[in-house]
Amino acid sequence: MRQMHHSRHIICLLLACVLLPGVVTATVEHTEMVSMRDGTRLSTKIFRPDSIGSWPTVLMRTPYDKSFYQSGSGVVQGYMSRGYSLVVQDTRGRFASEGVDSTFWTDGWGTNQDGYDTIEWIAAQPWCDGNIGMNGGSALGIVQMLAAGALPPHLKACFAMVACEDFYEQAFFQGGEFRKSMVEGWMESQGSEYMIPFFTDHPTRDAFWDTLDLETRVQEVDVPIVHLGGHYDIFGEGAIDGYIMLQALGGPGAAGRQRLVMGPWQHRGEGIQGTEQGELTYPENSLYDYRDLRWRWYERWLKGIQNGVELERPIEVYLMGDVDDPGATGNIWWELDEWPPPTTEVAYYFHHTGELDRFPPMAPNDWMSYDFDPSDPIPTLGGRNLNIDSGPYDQRPLSGRPDQLVFRTEILEEPVIVTGKVQAVLYGSSSALDTDWTAKLVDVYPDGREMLVTDGILRARFRNGFEIEELLEADSIYTFTVDLWSTALAFDVGHRIEVILSSSNYPRFEANPNDGLPFGAPHKMITCENRIHMNQFHPSHLMLPVLREDVGVAQAAAQENAIRLAGPIAPGGEVRFTVDLLRDMDLRIGVYGPSGRRIRALHSGRLSVGRHGFAWPATNATGAAVAPGVYFLHIGADAQPGLSRKVVIIR
Repeated sequence: MRQMHHSRHIICLLLACVLLPGVVTATVEHTEMVSMRDGTRLSTKIFRPDSIGSWPTVLMRTPYDKSFYQSGSGVVQGYMSRGYSLVVQDTRGRFASEGVDSTFWTDGWGTNQDGYDTIEWIAAQPWCDGNIGMNGGSALGIVQMLAAGALPPHLKACFAMVACEDFYEQAFFQGGEFRKSMVEGWMESQGSEYMIPFFTDHPTRDAFWDTLDLETRVQEVDVPIVHLGGHYDIFGEGAIDGYIMLQALGGPGAAGRQRLVMGPWQHRGEGIQGTEQGELTYPENSLYDYRDLRWRWYERWLKGIQNGVELERPIEVYLMGDVDDPGATGNIWWELDEWPPPTTEVAYYFHHTGELDRFPPMAPNDWMSYDFDPSDPIPTLGGRNLNIDSGPYDQRPLSGRPDQLVFRTEILEEPVIVTGKVQAVLYGSSSALDTDWTAKLVDVYPDGREMLVTDGILRARFRNGFEIEELLEADSIYTFTVDLWSTALAFDVGHRIEVILSSSNYPRFEANPNDGLPFGAPHKMITCENRIHMNQFHPSHLMLPVLREDVGVAQAAAQENAIRLAGPIAPGGEVRFTVDLLRDMDLRIGVYGPSGRRIRALHSGRLSVGRHGFAWPATNATGAAVAPGVYFLHIGADAQPGLSRKVVIIR
């Protein structure tokens, strides 16, 4: 009996080493060449806890060399200590994998389906319990979206950061114009520039793009996905669009089970890990601990632990504001039920005087024009870029150029809170057969800085959709809607809203030669006159989604949720908090550990409308004191999204 007790004690210690975060565990590591359906073998590194059993598994597929991941690294040990196996694979044609690098073409649901084949191979291994998740950002996020669209039965959860789900508009041809610096720069850095013509030979949205567009598979996708993006990220709209369509239209396992996180981040530089974005520095509260959400996401969908993560509000968005004013509107995180929150589409009209206001022009024939020379395009200065300066940049170095038009509001006396997709509706004409229209939304600070918020472009031939090219008739007036993608920003008191209109933004976008020839053909650069009409018959304007006047900033974050937490929760040896109820309800409050395991219930029962105080003395269900560390309160009720808050126990 004593020997049996001793053996059981050793087993418990081994399991504790595997399951306790932060404990370095013994790890088994080996590499296999895994065959895809066409016989190509991909180099695949497997890490698993050195213990008997099978484990939920997280897969990372990368074009950036899997040898970066080592057994003793913090990344690998994070998975081992929480009871997961981890698989890291070189994508096709990259590093130790066989085949030709095809730049995502074989990662989705085409003839070859490398993501699907890898996932199902993992599911058949004795060290996997059949529950597989995926993780990673940028290229490692893109392959997740493609794998989800391939519909592998054993893919149970994804955590996709800064990724796109539609290659045509979100990656290659935004507004129908080629994203030159991003595409060429990334492919050249990977040694795969030979693939550029493979994609650019399809400048219209033809059937070629269907296997790279998750929308074509949305009703079949059955995976809970966290979509994490940035307001200045190269794929920012991809995170938003992916969330919205899967949350509403996905299969039974996807609809209602998506999460969206949008912060004030760019793709390069510090990104999510820092506060410096372009030429602005955001407050410390803009940092986001995505790892916490990731672990709880996996615990719920890969381990089946009922940690309440799916009951939380599905959207977290950082509302940006004046970074220099601690009392400014904005610079806060919102928890929302829908995106965008309740807004009103407000038109700000362009006037030939340079004014931007909410009053439509009344003159019968006002217009403004400029000459656009594609051999001397306006240089890119910030924006959603990858390998050139990105994020919010002051646009004043470009002021004075004759090939752009600038419009400003008066100094704002009340904040204007913009949350959602921004568009510029232009009534334009050109002397050319084809040209581009560009628009920038700018936040003018009280000191005169003109900080870029978001921008967009439209190639004129695609004014009626990207499926067909329609050239212009010289000097005829057409309607052009320029999509500036989405943002969340409070233009504060003392600021101005500014719009800059032109026809180029190079090398962020290719410069249109204005000759009307097909994309990629030998071109002759032609200078054209582009005219924007702003009169009672053609009222060109900016369309802003403005937070409804009857919905304040705080109310937007609490939209349709009758549970509110009154005040922050301070760290300490005991947790005290107050909950406001906006109606009578059956309230449930529980405390959970970082792995999602419930520590104890604090309350379960009906309470009336009003303010209620609670306390957690930092004990578990048996009354024993819990260890110092991070825990989570979940406050929920039937038919309510619920709230989750991190609490820190200090002794």
